[in-house]
Amino acid sequence: MTQFTFDENVVSDLYKDAYGFRPRGAFWDMWNQISDVEKQAEWDSLLNALELEMQREADAKIAAEQRWNENIRTVVEETGASEEAALRWLWDAEDISEPNSQDIESFVWQHDLLFTDTGKAIVRRLTEILKPEY
Repeated sequence: MTQFTFDENVVSDLYKDAYGFRPRGAFWDMWNQISDVEKQAEWDSLLNALELEMQREADAKIAAEQRWNENIRTVVEETGASEEAALRWLWDAEDISEPNSQDIESFVWQHDLLFTDTGKAIVRRLTEILKPEY
């Protein structure tokens, strides 16, 4: 007896996690016409696609953190300033007159870091430095 691991109730969620959008009509037409063995193969393919997407996202976070750290390091080395001063200068380059928490998060998001530990630390540090109005 073959055991299947696919789940009809979450295949749409798995597809979205793997590809960034929900499956369209052609997928559902195919899904509804194939056997359980074929559904399992499609499910396994979606799991593989999800694994690749998760690795791509992890690599992108690492690359974003490396770019950020290199940017800070360059400012510090070229100016002799502290990391805090470098952070403020990078912020000032954005020309935002009265920062608020949304502006700070947007700044960090633009550097592809918002949902990383580094990004959270930058948000905290900028909040301490800039004391934004809420």
